[in-house]
Amino acid sequence: MTDQIALRITCTSTDCENAETPTHCFKPKRGQPGPPGTCRECGADLIDWDRVHERNLADGANTFTALENETFRRHMMHVDVPEKIRDLALGRGADVLRARTEKAVRSALSKPRSQNAWDGRQTPRETSDSARIQHYAQHATATCCRQCLEYWHDIPADDELSDEQLRYCLDLAWAYVERRLGPFDEGEEP
Repeated sequence: MTDQIALRITCTSTDCENAETPTHCFKPKRGQPGPPGTCRECGADLIDWDRVHERNLADGANTFTALENETFRRHMMHVDVPEKIRDLALGRGADVLRARTEKAVRSALSKPRSQNAWDGRQTPRETSDSARIQHYAQHATATCCRQCLEYWHDIPADDELSDEQLRYCLDLAWAYVERRLGPFDEGEEP
């Protein structure tokens, strides 16, 4: 994928007409009442929101499958991770990488949306020089900002996160890291 194509994909991008792999955007339009539901462009109703909103890591395969129905999430699930970012992540080892993932998730989600003027813009994109594997994970799993967290994981954007909610977000992002880099045991080099 070229950088120009990647730059054009945003949180609200859709590819509903793609015959091979149609993808959508379930983020409600500004002023649209209620929770997310159907694609904002074509009306496709593909997500079992009650099931995703359970935030059950044992059902993580379903959550990942649901996320891949959205154009931006699918892009982040499958975009090529540059060798430099991959080598940097693998070179750090599991303990350091998990700690950095936790720091990124905590930093992006710790403040309620009403207290963060940068919400929705704080997590670097894959085209940024500062992007790391944990940022790919955050975008892919909708743990990148409070707005995405609210509509995908049903955690209100203006509430303080509980320890349980934060742990779920970290574990979901970590599951992505392991999918992309390969599973490894804590304390061991991948």
